[in-house]
Amino acid sequence: MKQAIKFNWDDEIELVDANYNDYKVVWEIRNSKEVRDKFPNKKPIPLNEHKLFFKKKYKQYKIILYNKIKAGYIRDNGLIEIGIEKKYRSKGIGAKVIKTLKGKTIIMLNNQKSLGCFLKAGFEIRGFYLEK
Repeated sequence: MKQAIKFNWDDEIELVDANYNDYKVVWEIRNSKEVRDKFPNKKPIPLNEHKLFFKKKYKQYKIILYNKIKAGYIRDNGLIEIGIEKKYRSKGIGAKVIKTLKGKTIIMLNNQKSLGCFLKAGFEIRGFYLEK
């Protein structure tokens, strides 16, 4: 049974629990060049590898529905990850969903839009993560 969270906004936005059959929508968003460029690992993810990964991890995901259409996903594995399909970006969907979340996230410095969404939703910068 899907657990749906409905928001009381003008737009029809819902969060529903992901199931294994959502692997492809998550893969398509996560594998798009615009999204990959915002992650440390910029290499394309082969579909067969993603299917094996998603089969084990799908319970960490929620699917974002916008007017009943799968528009994105949220993953919470201790760190929040959000991905929105390109045609649904810049509509405020991510910012509205992020406002309902609590937790931690890591945002790459080249991802100013995501940083802006999280700051707008009330998240605070608590430090820096450095890597060599």
